[in-house]
Amino acid sequence: PTTGRDNWRPFARGTAAHSTLTYHDTSSCQFVEMSAMKRLLRGAPIMSGPHEVESYREVVEGGTLLTTSHDGYLAKFGVIHRRVLMVANDG
Repeated sequence: PTTGRDNWRPFARGTAAHSTLTYHDTSSCQFVEMSAMKRLLRGAPIMSGPHEVESYREVVEGGTLLTTSHDGYLAKFGVIHRRVLMVANDG
């Protein structure tokens, strides 16, 4: 968010603000939200979230294949988020 719009920062940092899966309407990361802690730390650091993040890039016929995953939902829901994207050479 632009300067002076700090109240929108938690929304912008949440999973739902990005082009990705949101599982059970829950962000894959949780942030410090206590005002005193945010002032002391000069922001809202991540309290919990993915530990294992993987990404693989493979050049295949016609483009590039990207395979990514993270375990940000594993502890709470028992699932791993995996995404496979094909980026074609011709756009």
